[in-house]
Amino acid sequence: MKSYIYRGKKIFAAELTKARTYGTVWQGELGGVQRLRYGSYLPLRDTLEEAQRDLDEFARVRKLKEAE
Repeated sequence: MKSYIYRGKKIFAAELTKARTYGTVWQGELGGVQRLRYGSYLPLRDTLEEAQRDLDEFARVRKLKEAE
């Protein structure tokens, strides 16, 4: 799965709850993660693949660099 740099933070698709909901999160300096909320561009999804497609499109439109 690809991850990107957005506003100085690493963002990536991940499981958000034990109820199998997926979305885009950002990783803080101490390693914790928080959901990235960006209106209808990065909604909650039923599969990780759908969340990754949303993130890839978000990154493409905003010309984000891929994280290492």
